Order: sequence, then structure tokens, then C-alpha cells
Amino acid sequence: MPIPPTDGRARFASWLRRWQPLLPVFGAEFIVLIGFGALLPVLPLFIRDQGIDPSQLGIIIAAWPIAKLIFEPVFGWWADRRSRKPQMVAGLLVLAVVSVLPLVFTGFWALFILRFLAGAATAAYDPAARGMITDATHEGERGEAFGVYAAFQIGGFAVGPAIGGIGAAVFDGYAFPFVITALLSVVGAIVLALRLEPNPRIADDRARPTDRQ
Repeated sequence: MPIPPTDGRARFASWLRRWQPLLPVFGAEFIVLIGFGALLPVLPLFIRDQGIDPSQLGIIIAAWPIAKLIFEPVFGWWADRRSRKPQMVAGLLVLAVVSVLPLVFTGFWALFILRFLAGAATAAYDPAARGMITDATHEGERGEAFGVYAAFQIGGFAVGPAIGGIGAAVFDGYAFPFVITALLSVVGAIVLALRLEPNPRIADDRARPTDRQ
């Protein structure tokens, strides 16, 4: 039996009210993944057009996950001992800067270092965001919370490549994906800075663990 439109709107409104404290975290992740995905269609072509050897292309692309591998445990440890919100905002601002610099610095080592720094900046954001979600939710609803978080991630990642590819074609160049990634990272940082409470809590009558922030 179809759900009446009024019931559907009421359920959606109830869902928004329930998750409102964490919507800035979800929204910022969605925005950042759009920017990350926007680079995917053009980054190999951009690197190739800089005259970089194809064997080095893989090294440059691997710099981002290498940095995540190294720094996520470090920033996760830090996020457990310091305020998470400033770490998330700082990570997005650093990501904005290093995302646009490849338009200026185009050598192999410059691109490798910039992609490495982009991975490190993302590594600063992600553990802090997951920690905040954990603190804001009850044990019995964390699976759902992380499912929502992952859905926003995949949504941004799915939309990003289309935006990057279409933007590069419309503006006839590689600059658009780099610029839009930087701008979206700044938008994500602003959303967090203005809309995220230092100690968000999902409305629930059950007791919650003490927040470490």
C-alpha cells in the first residue's frame, strides 16, 4: 500500500529533527566527497599533460591513500584527546589550499607532495568526524548513524565525477575540478564552523556516554 504524501513528509521531517545535530557532519562529508570525486575523471589526464612519465602517474595517485594510511591512526589518537570540531575545520581548510595548488606547481615531486598533503588533510577530518558521531549517538543506534554517514559519502562520491567531467568539458580545461574541490572544501569548513555544536547529541531518552570534547 503506497505511503500517503503527508505521511512521507512527516517521516522525513521527523528524520531531519532526529539527525539535525549531526547533519553538518554528514553535509560536510557529502560536499568533500563531491570535490574528491570531481578530480577523478581529469587528474590522470592533467598529470599526463604535464609531461610526467606514465610510471610516475600511479605514484602520484597513490600519494593520497598512502597519507591516509599513515595519518588516520595519528589523527584518530589526537581526536580522542582534543576538541574534534577544530580538527575537522582545519583539515578541510588545508584540503582546500592543497587542492588548488596543482594548477601552479606541476612537477612530479610537487604533485606527489600536494596529493600526499591532501590525503593527510582528509585523514585529519575523517577520524574526528567518526568520533563525533560515536559520542553523539547511543550504542543501539550507531550502526544506523554510520550507515547514514556512509550514504552521504557515497552520494558525494557518485555525484562528484559527473560534476568534474562536465565542468571540465564546459570550461574547456582542467582548472574547474581543482577549483571546485577547493571551494567545496571551504564551504564544508564553513558549514562545520557555523552549524556544528561542540557537543552534538541525537535526541533520545536513553543515557549516553560522556563526550570527551
